[in-house]
Amino acid sequence: MLPFLKNPYSKILLGIIWGLGIACLIAHSLKNNVALKAPEQEERDGKIFGHENKCFKYENQNTKCMN
Repeated sequence: MLPFLKNPYSKILLGIIWGLGIACLIAHSLKNNVALKAPEQEERDGKIFGHENKCFKYENQNTKCMN
């Protein structure tokens, strides 16, 4: 195997194989991402939710737009 690595073309070939392998790993991990979606406004308004031993109550509040 060592004489194979001394050839400059074999280093290029191994670099391409490594690059394709890393690209496949990244593509696979990106495909498995989960999109989180908040509940609709009517479902969360006035209800109490718990997160990390704290409770939160969501209420609507009208504000002026900054535009």
